[in-house]
Amino acid sequence: MVSVTMVKFLLMVYCRKFKNEIVRACAQDHFFDVITNSVGLVTAVLAVRFYWWIDPTGAIIIATYTISTWAKTVAENVWSLIGRTAPPDFLTKLTYLIESSRRDQAH
Repeated sequence: MVSVTMVKFLLMVYCRKFKNEIVRACAQDHFFDVITNSVGLVTAVLAVRFYWWIDPTGAIIIATYTISTWAKTVAENVWSLIGRTAPPDFLTKLTYLIESSRRDQAH
């Protein structure tokens, strides 16, 4: 688990150097993995050494972080998608492809 977290951290640092949105999204995903893996590992070790309830507390922390992170991501992206449609020329080409492939598959 430690080695996976370290590799994810290195990948996060590497991906952040790029300006490409997809690569930056990978960096964000690696960051999320580093945080959740670190909290999970630390709370599991502390639970074994000290108190049993530390591990479920870590799970609650991870769940709360996950929910808040994804809620923020949804809020950022949903408004950019509402009310949008593809350009008419793209829709025309798509309709043509669907119709022509349907004719090709006729029995």
